[in-house]
Amino acid sequence: MCRPVNKLLFVINVTCTGWTPGPPLRSTIPGLYKTIPSPLCYNPAMKNNFLLIAVLCLVSFSPVLWGQFKGLDDEFSIVNNADLRHVESLPRIFTSGFFKGHDYYRPLVMASYLVEYQLVGLNPFLYNLDGLLLHLFNAWLVFLLAGVLLQDRRKAWWVALLFAVHPLHWEAVGNISGRAILLCAAFTLSAAWFFLRYLKEKWPSLLGMSLVCFTLASLTKESAAVLIAVLALYMGLTRQHRWGALVPFFAIAALNFWWRVHLGLSQFFPWANAAWALLGFTTFLKGIFTYLRLIVAPYGLYFDRSVPLLMSFASAGFLATWVVYIGAGAGAWLLRRRIPVLAFFCAGWFFMELLPVAQIVTSLGVHAGQISLAEHFLYIPLIPAIIILVMAADKAFERIEAGGAVGRPAARLVAGGLVLFLVITSLQQSLYASNEGAMLKQSLAANPDNARVHAVLARFYVLNRDFATAEKYYRRAVDLAPTEARYRISLGKSIADQGRYAEALAEYALITDPGPWKPLVEANIREARQLLDKK
Repeated sequence: MCRPVNKLLFVINVTCTGWTPGPPLRSTIPGLYKTIPSPLCYNPAMKNNFLLIAVLCLVSFSPVLWGQFKGLDDEFSIVNNADLRHVESLPRIFTSGFFKGHDYYRPLVMASYLVEYQLVGLNPFLYNLDGLLLHLFNAWLVFLLAGVLLQDRRKAWWVALLFAVHPLHWEAVGNISGRAILLCAAFTLSAAWFFLRYLKEKWPSLLGMSLVCFTLASLTKESAAVLIAVLALYMGLTRQHRWGALVPFFAIAALNFWWRVHLGLSQFFPWANAAWALLGFTTFLKGIFTYLRLIVAPYGLYFDRSVPLLMSFASAGFLATWVVYIGAGAGAWLLRRRIPVLAFFCAGWFFMELLPVAQIVTSLGVHAGQISLAEHFLYIPLIPAIIILVMAADKAFERIEAGGAVGRPAARLVAGGLVLFLVITSLQQSLYASNEGAMLKQSLAANPDNARVHAVLARFYVLNRDFATAEKYYRRAVDLAPTEARYRISLGKSIADQGRYAEALAEYALITDPGPWKPLVEANIREARQLLDKK
């Protein structure tokens, strides 16, 4: 058989198993990798081990399969999206915004909805099933990627297991609108894994596959571009200076950006000035403390998490946040020789993945005075965080076991209890995700001042023809965000739907700046006046 075909078959084998024969691998930096016996070959037992991960993953998130389309992004992007009705709409999908606006460009996500609609129409079961299977596939990719980074199959298995069942994924897996996160993660993790294999094998075909996956990731979510910085950090820390391999990645990112500008899809929402940008960024850094708590102890989860914006540079929260980060950075620098290089890489990876939502370039306000700290932001950042936790737990267990304080049976009992807790919590959150009303009420119980959730819950009641209850939640949304024209327009419409047209017109009259919603306001006013005249 010719050599190119041999190489192709070998790459396919690598893709399916994640393990390749070869000499022992050693890092140029002591302590990053352990020496691995050769040959590294596929162990059939690993299939059964991952089968356990797959079963636990499917059990943890199984309730989402019976979830319905939600009155959030689903209604616009799927239920009422005319582009999904005909295959001929595919070119338009690749030349328009995700929400028909001028900001998001995610054509592959919409193309996946198009395929599903052509197969099953508006049956939400398949949409939810595809999301769950995508998450399971991502867990397999995490297993492969962690195996390359840790060079330890046992640790890689634990990383994949904790990733697969972690409750923080309930928002991405439990909502059909989480497709962009799951699909982008699948392509991004594949691109990273192929690139790391390229650094070791030096095969151009592996680099080519990485570039293809990166291109697809760029067409699913804007944050895919962060991969370039992550790969650069990895090469810098491991002293594998093949910088030329990153040039095609930059070219793909630049071409994607040019295409978006050409289509008029480069809109973002900057802060009013640098001071507000710094306050927003610091608020996000402060929110990372909550993220770290949720990673280690995932309780108190809820949809559309938000926090109040820090309003002053002299506030205790602002000063304490920077004191903690500066102190942590100084401590890491002083202990740099004692901290594994892989831990440094994972910490950098964690923060890099959060940069697109870190409030630096654009604000992510839920409403005035609030910023978003959505739990689905942690989908990929959770991977390096879990790697660090597994490394730390393994080191701690070695020391405890050496001291004779705890034996392996006790350690296994603790580990089993942790996994059981994660599975049960994921099940609970998945149950909430399967019922939009319950999910939104859980969120309001945790954060009653979230105007967006009040408005979304009101929309839920509108779809169920309960206009009186919808009015109550719209009024609360207006009280919390009085400058948000959409909420007052919706409030007026919910009043009109109850036959109180004069009151609805009074609400519309209070809207001073409808912005892009001016045509909607005018249409609602005309309708209310006509119905009032008939009455």
